[in-house]
Amino acid sequence: MGKLKNAALVGTIAFQNALLNSTTDPMVKSILVFSSFAFLIPYAIFSELYKKEAEEILLDLLKSGKITEEVIKSQEFQQSLGNLFDNLKKMKESEKRDLNKRAFMGAYISEDEYTKNYLERIQDVSMRISIRALQHLSFVRKEVLPLLEKEAESFMNNPQAGYTPDSFKTHKMRTITISQFYDEYYSNRRREVEREFNRNTNDETRRAFDLVGAEEQKTRLRFVEFWTEFNTLGIFRQGNDPTIGTVGGGSGTVQYLTQFGSEFIKYVSTMSMSASDYTYP
Repeated sequence: MGKLKNAALVGTIAFQNALLNSTTDPMVKSILVFSSFAFLIPYAIFSELYKKEAEEILLDLLKSGKITEEVIKSQEFQQSLGNLFDNLKKMKESEKRDLNKRAFMGAYISEDEYTKNYLERIQDVSMRISIRALQHLSFVRKEVLPLLEKEAESFMNNPQAGYTPDSFKTHKMRTITISQFYDEYYSNRRREVEREFNRNTNDETRRAFDLVGAEEQKTRLRFVEFWTEFNTLGIFRQGNDPTIGTVGGGSGTVQYLTQFGSEFIKYVSTMSMSASDYTYP
């Protein structure tokens, strides 16, 4: 039994030394030298696939100044960092890997307590969400949520009893349906194109006028397609209001942003896409 333990110890040291020798960066070595197998094994596997990306993650953590030797040695950090690299190695799409990295950095560098407490859930959802739904969520973040936030802010000067202005804004972000802001987004775009079309009617402005309607229809259809996925993942929740125009369901079906959805969307990159990229023809 003693021989087995000695052999395991020798193997452990050899494995760690091999990882240390695989990099010339002293900052990367400073994490590896203090790390347990809970982190080293998934890191080694991911590093075999994406060596530069693996080292960049460690360097970004250290350069923040928030990740001290004490943090590195903690069981919680070692396990979370191991989970991060274990998840990353399963993801072919760079967008999903980027989302996972953003959330991890948010938890441990920006010290976002919500993200730290729900990091595993955020990572799990980022693995399960389809890449096209993720891209559509980028559209929601960039184009639609600012309209919802502006509406919610308009209530801050007159909060209900029991609310501060900030907490009342948060409350309104959860209780105003997102459907109407799809309408507002497209109404604004249509007005701009229609104004130019009426001012200067030619083949180019006519094509732009026709295109904005086609893009709206395609994006609305894509929105409907992804609502089941968004609701299942807890990013939005479904409600019913027969007085409001519907998006993503039957008559009276409306959608609300959840607290988890609000936190998850913070880490969704806009990926520098054009309007046509959001919709997929």
